[in-house]
Amino acid sequence: MTDTSAEAYGKALKQSGLEDLQPRCRRLLVQLRAKDKTAYDEAVEQYRSKVRSVSGDGNVLSAWIAYGSWLAERLTSGRLVEISDQGLADDVQDPARFGADDQNPVAPGTMLIHLPDNRKRRAFVIAIPAEPSDAQLATAKLLCE
Repeated sequence: MTDTSAEAYGKALKQSGLEDLQPRCRRLLVQLRAKDKTAYDEAVEQYRSKVRSVSGDGNVLSAWIAYGSWLAERLTSGRLVEISDQGLADDVQDPARFGADDQNPVAPGTMLIHLPDNRKRRAFVIAIPAEPSDAQLATAKLLCE
């Protein structure tokens, strides 16, 4: 990320109330590297073209959400789900919106998880509020790595 993008990312995190997504993406990337070297190389290129290239004018938070979702999908097929602060789940109807110039990609207080199609696999938290609700923490503990 450029300095301008890093500043925009920090500002977007503050406005959205989300925890930093980068450490979660790094963990997914490490898992992908261990699973499939070709997919890892593709993930590095995806980062360069879709995340690092975002200018200060673009929505870097949407880019990171899209990247995290993309990584999770490469690890195991599934769907993106929003978890409200009350713990209610709802499928994300348009996951492609996270690659777009969406100034508010996630409603305040919302957690995003990648829920695998294979019910034996653990889900991945993609984005979580900096101060998650008890219901969100319980969901993450039950379903996610």
